[in-house]
Amino acid sequence: MPRLGYLLAVDPGLDLVAVAVFELDAYFRALGTGALQATAAIRAYHDVLRFTTSAQGDDVERAAAVGTWLGSVVRQHQPARVWIEKPRYAGAFGKKNPRQAADSLRKLNLATGALAAAALLSGAVVREIEPAGRIAGMKDAKESNRLQVNHLLRLAGRAELKQQDCIDAIWLGVRALAALRIRRRETATQP
Repeated sequence: MPRLGYLLAVDPGLDLVAVAVFELDAYFRALGTGALQATAAIRAYHDVLRFTTSAQGDDVERAAAVGTWLGSVVRQHQPARVWIEKPRYAGAFGKKNPRQAADSLRKLNLATGALAAAALLSGAVVREIEPAGRIAGMKDAKESNRLQVNHLLRLAGRAELKQQDCIDAIWLGVRALAALRIRRRETATQP
C-alpha cells in the first residue's frame, strides 16, 4: 500500500454510486516533478468503481446496500481520505415536479449518510464537498466536467468515459486533491 494511502472520491447518484480511486503518493510525486495540478491528479487516478442502486428495494434497503458496498471498497483500498459530494438536486426537473425532486433529495441524503458512516467506521478522514459549478461559457456543469475529465484522460493515454456519474467522481477527486495540496502547502509554511 502507498505510504500516504488512497483518496476515494464518491459521487452518490440515485441509480448509480461512482467511486474514483486516487493514490496520494503518486499525486504528490507528480507535483514534485513540476506537473500541473490536474495532470498530477490524473497520473494518480487508478480506477472508477460503480454500484447500481436502482434495484435495491425500498429506500432504507438501498441505503444499507450502498453502505455495505462502500464498506467493502474501503476495506479493499484502506483510504486515508474519503470525499463525498453533497447531495443537490434541482434544475429543470426540480422546477417541473418539486415533490418528486424533494423525494429524490431525501433518497440521496439517505445514501450519502450510509456512505459517510461506512467511510468513518474505517477510520478514514471524511469530508463533504459541494458539487462542481460550471465553467464560464459552458451551458452546464455536467458538460464542462465531461469535457475536462475526458481531455485529461486522453492526455494520460486513457480511455474516455461516457457515464456521467463516473466522470463526476473523477472530477470530484481532482478537486479534492487540489484542496489537499493547498492545505499541505499552508501547513508547511506555518511556524
